[in-house]
Amino acid sequence: MRDVGTGPGNHVPGSFRNATVTLFDAVLGYEFARIDPKLQGMKLQATVHNPFDRNY
Repeated sequence: MRDVGTGPGNHVPGSFRNATVTLFDAVLGYEFARIDPKLQGMKLQATVHNPFDRNY
């Protein structure tokens, strides 16, 4: 979970500010050493940013 606070929308002073939002990320990982100790250090990981597809 990421909480993104309010901030300037661009570099023009006093133009507008972005709203505060909370976004979710997901990470799934596996270490292959659990299957065979010879595979120590081999990992598989997948990361999904903003899976609910909200644009801000």
